[in-house]
Amino acid sequence: MGALVNDPNVPEAQVVLNSRFAPGDPLREMVAIQKEFKVFSLNHSLASTSSVLNIAPSQAKDRRGWFKFCNHLKNVPSDKKGVSAHDRIITAVSEDLASAKPLPIYFTWHPGTKLEVSKGNALSFSKQQYLIISAPVGHAAG
Repeated sequence: MGALVNDPNVPEAQVVLNSRFAPGDPLREMVAIQKEFKVFSLNHSLASTSSVLNIAPSQAKDRRGWFKFCNHLKNVPSDKKGVSAHDRIITAVSEDLASAKPLPIYFTWHPGTKLEVSKGNALSFSKQQYLIISAPVGHAAG
């Protein structure tokens, strides 16, 4: 992602993402927004959803890079065969927010070539279960 968003601003993007889907009020707000507006839908791109929800770095150059990264995910595979990382994120978030007991969502990055979605403890110091969405940011060594 460093080619699209300056390395110092990648943590900012992660904080913004994780703050919007954090346990408690932030998650309840996202559930309500999704219920009312269906922003996480295959009818909308991640870039446009990010823009509408103001989920992006604060610097204009890095915002443009973030939106390019979101669109780049259309060409990245996911842990579901035949589903792009872009579409996998949209459907995973949409399904979680529509569930009877939505989990907070934790976004992270890993070296690799495909998006991974799982459930578990995202934070080693917490017993809180999360939907974990980990995006690849480069090729795996090997």
